[in-house]
Amino acid sequence: MKGFVISMLVCTTLMACNSETKTEAPAATTREVPVAKLPEKPPQAPANSEVEPPADLPVPADFEQEAETSITKSNYDKELDMLEKEIAADAPK
Repeated sequence: MKGFVISMLVCTTLMACNSETKTEAPAATTREVPVAKLPEKPPQAPANSEVEPPADLPVPADFEQEAETSITKSNYDKELDMLEKEIAADAPK
């Protein structure tokens, strides 16, 4: 019985593939979509050279000399632990 049903499905599928009448998909309708106009010239942002960083802002170069003299191979673990504790204390809770 299963063989009969399967063979009927295969035959039906083959007949449907060979049929000459094909339906065409309806043509897609188009409609115009409004496009926003961009301004001709975008506003200029201030150049980075015009903005000066605060004079009291520390940068890594400020600490290089101190780090080279105070941190050695023998005490880097202790210094690292001290820095981690300092950072953890300053972190928001």
